[in-house]
Amino acid sequence: MVNYVDASTGNSVTTKLLTNNNSSTQTAASYLGTNLSGQAYSNIPTGYSAPGDSTQYGTSNTSALAAASYGKQVNYYVIATSSDNLFSTSPKYTSKANNRTYSGLPGDPVSKNAFTSPQGVQFSSLLSNLAKSSYTSGNGGQRTTFTSTDVFNAVQGAKMDTIYYLAYCDPMSNILDGTKQAILTASSTGTPSVSGLFGTSSSSSTSDTTDQLSAILGASGIDSTGILSGIGNIIGSGLDGIANSLFGGRICYRIVQLTTSQDAIKTANGDSIKMGTQVTIPYTATASKVVTQDAIKSYQNNLESGFDQAGTDTADQGNAFNDKTFQGSTSALSGLLTDGSDTTSTTGTGSTTSSSALSSDSDLSNLLSGLFGN
Repeated sequence: MVNYVDASTGNSVTTKLLTNNNSSTQTAASYLGTNLSGQAYSNIPTGYSAPGDSTQYGTSNTSALAAASYGKQVNYYVIATSSDNLFSTSPKYTSKANNRTYSGLPGDPVSKNAFTSPQGVQFSSLLSNLAKSSYTSGNGGQRTTFTSTDVFNAVQGAKMDTIYYLAYCDPMSNILDGTKQAILTASSTGTPSVSGLFGTSSSSSTSDTTDQLSAILGASGIDSTGILSGIGNIIGSGLDGIANSLFGGRICYRIVQLTTSQDAIKTANGDSIKMGTQVTIPYTATASKVVTQDAIKSYQNNLESGFDQAGTDTADQGNAFNDKTFQGSTSALSGLLTDGSDTTSTTGTGSTTSSSALSSDSDLSNLLSGLFGN
């Protein structure tokens, strides 16, 4: 439990219960982070920001978080921020990928609060800096209109003009056809983990995992009881062990590069942007070639370097950025059983998709063969 305390008044602003699905392998201190990074910082309530590291309250935050333990409350001091900024209203995003424009970003790094590089912070940290930019400040109500240059300078100053983040690929696509590597969800930390593939409601418990696997097999129209009882030893190893075992070590990743420019911002918003307007930040998204977990670890969280090392393939972008890539970051495994017959309608900045679950005997046979080596 994190208790956010207004540094100027000493009063509690709000408390938030933060749950770590990897608590068996990660300490509370490591999970919550420090004054300017980690889950405590990422969940600062709207209208507040973190104090500087070198200040009294910044030092107090870092010390309190370092002593944190599960089941106990931590006080985290915050400072009220001015609403007198164009980016006091959170921006919305569009992305051009594979020559098509979509609402949102691939893998939904905003919702998932992805770890970004080369800054080495989570997405919310960038947004916090953006909301305090002097380029988009109202100066006490004196400025009410901003140009696209102002907006780009603010985005660039917050280090959001070029962003890299880690994303998971679709393990089912690996098994079924070996080519489609759709990005499903952004990684929320700098350390690669496959847990995100199981959706935000899952944990490493056997019961939750059984429910997920039962949903997968149930979508295929078979009784899952016998199969689940036969893989009890896998379930006991936790989410990472389950995923890597079931998918034969095929869990893999892409690094996503997002870039924007002043011209793109001007096209999306015009050149006379009023205070209170929700600004659109349009990005061009490019995916690296598929890389393994070992390769990701070797980059030591420098995803910019990893993106350059992995390289890109123009013909491969369609595989990376199919429509399920933009559906959000909380897809559970039961939603991944598609037969490749997605239908899509794309207009302007949005897209809609529909897909059908695997149901035929041949599809199911191929799936189980890929999962269990039959």
